[in-house]
Amino acid sequence: MAEHRKAVVLVNLGSPASCRTGDVRTFLKEFLGDPNVIDLPAWIRYPLVYGIIAPFRAPRSARLYKQLHTDRGFPLIYHSRELEKKVREQLPRGTELFLAMRYGEPALQKLIQWMKGEGYRELLVLPLYPQFATSTTGSVVQLLREELKFHKLAEHTRIIPSFHEHRDFIAAWKNKILACEPADYDALVFSYHGIPVRQTEKGHPGASCGALKCEQHYNEANRDCYRAACYHTTRSIRAALKIAPEKTYTSFQSRFGRNWLRPFTDQTLLKLVREGKKRILIISPAFVADCLETEIEIGLDYRELFTKAGGEELTLVPSLNADDDWVRFISSLISDPGTHSLKLGETDQSLFH
Repeated sequence: MAEHRKAVVLVNLGSPASCRTGDVRTFLKEFLGDPNVIDLPAWIRYPLVYGIIAPFRAPRSARLYKQLHTDRGFPLIYHSRELEKKVREQLPRGTELFLAMRYGEPALQKLIQWMKGEGYRELLVLPLYPQFATSTTGSVVQLLREELKFHKLAEHTRIIPSFHEHRDFIAAWKNKILACEPADYDALVFSYHGIPVRQTEKGHPGASCGALKCEQHYNEANRDCYRAACYHTTRSIRAALKIAPEKTYTSFQSRFGRNWLRPFTDQTLLKLVREGKKRILIISPAFVADCLETEIEIGLDYRELFTKAGGEELTLVPSLNADDDWVRFISSLISDPGTHSLKLGETDQSLFH
């Protein structure tokens, strides 16, 4: 039985067990089979994921993961492990820190099941997604609700649903960008992971993003809107850098359909080339660890697209990974979550599937 009373869990998305097609297929089934990710009825989602997407997408995805893999493994995993190690060194005695992945290993579900039998009395969960979305943080909340149902630990579980507003998070990104000499570039593109438009509007039922002006404003009316949070992140980092608004652009990558958040990053880059902006610095503030979407999609695919169209330089700002600024921020947030955390029961159930 555990002697400590409090546990903290850092949660990231996860990676396949290996580059093998079978392992990638298994990962895609778990990831895309989550009803918070593909929020379609089960009778549509299961045949789509298990019969079409996973079987046909796995071979190509496996080739991409092979490009990403190093002797250290997948970057999302090893950067997260390094973050865990550094943060653990900063925490007060009596606080146990764990790292878990929503999909793949180390599995969040297995960790929570183990904790229920180990006598933990207090739990703080920090999903490493800066901006709230039902398909990311929402999925973590849903799993916690299901696993802790009827268990006393549920009453003492808190979650930090987002942290993009925190000044130290913004400062960490500011420092990363300054190290890349942003004044040397024609434009800065802030690229966020895309999601279906319908998922963003779950954050403000009955009102559209257009009506709430989510690209211009972030307030109580659209606090759970992913689009609003992304644009707010761009504005906050831009203000910290003291860069003119006309030099920065917000866009969305990794689309999986037409009715996803726009503007798309690839189309934004092509538009900038046509406008004569040929040296671009690109930042991905939705990803706190480098991964397939940053190193391959942006670092290889978008760079090739950009240069073939006439661009001269597309530079990717590395993610926060396990940087000292990021470690200090996470450590302070865990030590004093304050108003940034909610009780598990306070999270809005209507946001999820």
